[in-house]
Amino acid sequence: MHPDFINQYHITMKNLLLTLIFLCGFSALYAADGITLGYCNGQVVRQGKVTVDGEATVSAAILLTADMLAPYVGNSVAAIRVGLAARTNIDKVSVWVRQSLDGTDLASATITTDAGEIERGWNEIDLAQPYDIVANQPLYIGYTYEQRGTSSAISLIDGTTAGAFFFKESATSAWADRANEGILSVEAVIAGDNIVTYDMEMLSAEGSYDNSGNIVLTTTLHNSGAKDIEGFQLTTTIGDQMEQINTTFTNLITKGETTTVNFTISPTTADAGRKHKLTLALTELASGNVTDEVPENDALQVTMTYPRKVLIEEFTGEKCTNCPRAAKFLHEVLAQGEFATTTVMTAHHSGYLPDWLTFRPTDIDYEWFYNHTTQIYAPAMMVDRYPYEETSEGTTYYTPCFNPGTKAIIIERLSEALQRKTNAYINAEATLTADKTGLNVTINGGRTSAEVNYPSRLTVFIVEDHIPQRNQVSLDTYPEFEHMGVLRAVNDTWGEPIQWTGDEFNATYTFNFDADWEQENLRVVAFISDYDANDPAKCVVHNCEQVTMTDVMAAVNTAETKAQVESETYYSIDGKQISNPQQKGILLQRQKLTDGTVVVRKIKN
Repeated sequence: MHPDFINQYHITMKNLLLTLIFLCGFSALYAADGITLGYCNGQVVRQGKVTVDGEATVSAAILLTADMLAPYVGNSVAAIRVGLAARTNIDKVSVWVRQSLDGTDLASATITTDAGEIERGWNEIDLAQPYDIVANQPLYIGYTYEQRGTSSAISLIDGTTAGAFFFKESATSAWADRANEGILSVEAVIAGDNIVTYDMEMLSAEGSYDNSGNIVLTTTLHNSGAKDIEGFQLTTTIGDQMEQINTTFTNLITKGETTTVNFTISPTTADAGRKHKLTLALTELASGNVTDEVPENDALQVTMTYPRKVLIEEFTGEKCTNCPRAAKFLHEVLAQGEFATTTVMTAHHSGYLPDWLTFRPTDIDYEWFYNHTTQIYAPAMMVDRYPYEETSEGTTYYTPCFNPGTKAIIIERLSEALQRKTNAYINAEATLTADKTGLNVTINGGRTSAEVNYPSRLTVFIVEDHIPQRNQVSLDTYPEFEHMGVLRAVNDTWGEPIQWTGDEFNATYTFNFDADWEQENLRVVAFISDYDANDPAKCVVHNCEQVTMTDVMAAVNTAETKAQVESETYYSIDGKQISNPQQKGILLQRQKLTDGTVVVRKIKN
């Protein structure tokens, strides 16, 4: 079985074959005289993707497998619905049922333009003689139209699944399986006594967080039965029955209708949607007055998307003429609106010429991201290491690196990144080591999608801001220039493979301070990303987080206020004790607290 056949579409039925059939990916909907069966979920497009030039006899079809038809044995195919993206130059449309694409018609019917029967959109055509569905017999459901000139009549909706699109461009050409191009808008109308009356089917369930921490849920529902349904209840279950929230709707969903509803819940359970998964279920129809005959398709685990912080990685250097200008652009952009709180900036001193701030080997190794044998440059930037198409010397390649030549391109790339949904979250904490000579860093996170495993890597940077330049060229373009986000330490250049426990992980690191670092200007930056050693375009960042030394010291100061100062001494920068704490210059203040803690601070008079 083709793997895409498993995931894409939906069905309805009411016998013991339902569970098996549900894995096969088709849709069963209501029509005027029965249920429709196909892959397109009742959708038709208004812009055709397939164009055939000149006069031609064009055919298209789908395959309904024996398993898909098994619940309807004893009923019959009474009509065929054909969705047309256009009717220009179409004179006649014939629908048919066959056992093979080139086989004889088991049942058929025709409509014509002359009779005013062909419509753009859906055309439901009754067969001259209904065809009885029998066990173990697959059927091709299709149509053939004659065009007198170029036409783009075939309606294909987005998606791929086996059996969803076969195409024959002319009367003399061979049939081609083109299911990779889309899903054909064709459905069989099944009539008879063995038809589901009430069936509301849940097609999707997604969740996200709003600015207040509430969970916004979106679900798409389809009335796959033969009767209208007025009103329904959705129940959100958090974890293993830790909390249940009922939400009631009064919507009328007519036979065959697909609808999407959005609503907000405010769980009391901590970490709802993160550590504790959500399940959404249809638990009542029409105020309890009717029973859903196919309860197996009434519930889904909610796929959560999480607030995203965007990782910016700048390639720069003191010998780079245009780097101060790019740094100014970035500084101005990051001061704007949401970018100030949703972006994390870092820098690599490479791409052009290394300098005294180049962190080796990582900064140099990252030139691999340019994905070009000779063309590397600075300034350059990466935004979540997302790849973009570039062309050089006639060769097209994909690279996360781009030239930040204008503020507009930076804003464009950041805005695009913030719009991309992420199925991963990450939290970062940092505390001083017991001897205050380094940082203990704790990272935890989670995922709600198997997409976050390609394989997932965790990278942790220590970066430093506000480093004065030494020999930076082109300062006239940005006189206030200083080096920001300079890489000082990393757990591993390419990140360490995440050790998932289910859909969660936890990792700890210790980084020791270097004497050259200004500790108050340090930040911890952590991010989850893909990694493919053979392809820089497959290393996309899923989410990131940062901790500033301001955050770290705030926690330290809070803890210290709980203990009183027992003694206090002062020292010069070379370690000699002094008696005058007002002495000019840089001093070291040593405090011993009543809880035994010793705190050393650098102060400047």
